Amino acid sequence: MTQFNSYTLIENLINNFYSKGEINPIIDLLADNAIGFSSHFPKYFSGKKQLDILLEQELMTLSPYQIINNEFYKSDNFSNILKSNFTLYHKNIKKLHNYNIIVMYEETKNKFCITGIHFFKIPSCSCSSLNNNFLLESPSLLYLDKLTGIYNKDSFYEKTQNLIQTHPSLSFEIMCLDIERFKIINEVFGIDIADELLLSIGNFFKFANIVCFTYGRLYADKFVLCYPAQNNNRHFFINSLNTIANNFRNNYKVILSFGVYSICNNNLPISIMCDKAILALKKSKGHYLVPYGEYDNIIYENLMNEQLIINNISTSLIHKEFMFYLQPKYDLHRKKIIGAEALIRWYHPQHGHIAPDKFIPSLETNGFILELDKYIWEEVCKTLKKWLSENKPLYPISINVSRIDLYDDTLVEFLQKLLEKYQLPTHLLELEITESAYINDTTQIIEITQKLQNCGFVIIMDDFGSGFSSLNMLKDISVDILKMDLKFLQNKNHPHRSKIIIRSIIQMAEALKLPVIIEGVETQEQADFLRSIGCIWIQGYYYSKPLSIPDYEKLLDTNI
Repeated sequence: MTQFNSYTLIENLINNFYSKGEINPIIDLLADNAIGFSSHFPKYFSGKKQLDILLEQELMTLSPYQIINNEFYKSDNFSNILKSNFTLYHKNIKKLHNYNIIVMYEETKNKFCITGIHFFKIPSCSCSSLNNNFLLESPSLLYLDKLTGIYNKDSFYEKTQNLIQTHPSLSFEIMCLDIERFKIINEVFGIDIADELLLSIGNFFKFANIVCFTYGRLYADKFVLCYPAQNNNRHFFINSLNTIANNFRNNYKVILSFGVYSICNNNLPISIMCDKAILALKKSKGHYLVPYGEYDNIIYENLMNEQLIINNISTSLIHKEFMFYLQPKYDLHRKKIIGAEALIRWYHPQHGHIAPDKFIPSLETNGFILELDKYIWEEVCKTLKKWLSENKPLYPISINVSRIDLYDDTLVEFLQKLLEKYQLPTHLLELEITESAYINDTTQIIEITQKLQNCGFVIIMDDFGSGFSSLNMLKDISVDILKMDLKFLQNKNHPHRSKIIIRSIIQMAEALKLPVIIEGVETQEQADFLRSIGCIWIQGYYYSKPLSIPDYEKLLDTNI
């Protein structure tokens, strides 16, 4: 379907909705996850059944009426949204009202569907001049962001300050939003695709019809807007922007994070208000069941500590404050070391030892984990090369590959070149990939792991059994070794049940000819049980804690 035909179809649907009360043609074209909103109702509607109710209620609320005028607008820059304005005469109250309808849709070669439909009654307001024409008041390019054409940071601060001071009787909110893992989008898909996403968001703001509304781009992927805290504006922006993000790329899930600061002091500088909204935004990042974060004083200290970690990453890499320890893997039958897992450690000169669980999640969220992982991988290869040149006994070392790493198009090439650089055989560098990495974008992850296997790398599925689809994934995913953490199967109330599950997994893996490593083994009782059910390889504090390189070398000397 051509763009022209798409617009014509939507125009006919909306015209017939208002002129003939036709609902079913719209329902037939709705996506299963379509969303809807009306300023007449204090909630969002989701799915075909709910939107059917919304459309019926919208007509009932408006009736009886007469169409006086209607206009449709389309944007060359933002092709999957059509906007229309209807002027209706309400016969009972004998008044004219304007309504704004925004229709969002998704279109491919063989598919057309409506993903969102929003109805807005445009209220009479003393500040009605501050709508989408607001940007046109200052045509100078100095006021605008060069890429998106919306306000830049300084202009947003100035215009928003004027807006708030001009309308002291209105309550306003500041909302900041950014694109999660935008650094990854830049690296994996390229700058042009990343810019396309930024333009989509900027164009949506231009297209929205909210009175007393300012918006701008602070920097990079961070946008900010100020709007009246009424008419369910907050949820309109969050749901509409999420719909745009979901429809952006079929092969990558774009996730937006939102932070809201309710303005309680109009004299506070706008820059400080934005800082508070950004702090609230960070509270919601990575928590996909939370639609947005809202500023409160409790979040300040935690986020400052996290920022401290991010600020120190680059310097710490330069100063080699990151290192790896090795936790041995042990053969229960032969009572020998068979390899080790490389575990990241951070020793900061001022803050001392920083535990991995304090910095790894932050680095994954911000995309810095790729740089750190590559650094550690190379340090592991340097160590293996050193041992090789010293004729020391060599055992495989497994490195952790995060979900973020798997999105890097250069991953396979980087690992191959690393082994070539240090002249190492492939079997010495094993790759541990957590089970959870396979849950999203399963097809893409499977393709990458198969490429790695074809290059000779051993793939270990880490944390097997911790997810909800472990058994189902085994039939589709080709891995070489399963790794299971004992803590996931420990149950103090039903210890016998846990043992049955572990025994069953060992037997299943044996039938599939998949070796199993059990980590988290801390007692002799656990080791004896695992030996009795045929488990050969273990890892845990019972045998050895993670060791520094010199201590691991000493242990290898006794591994005779």
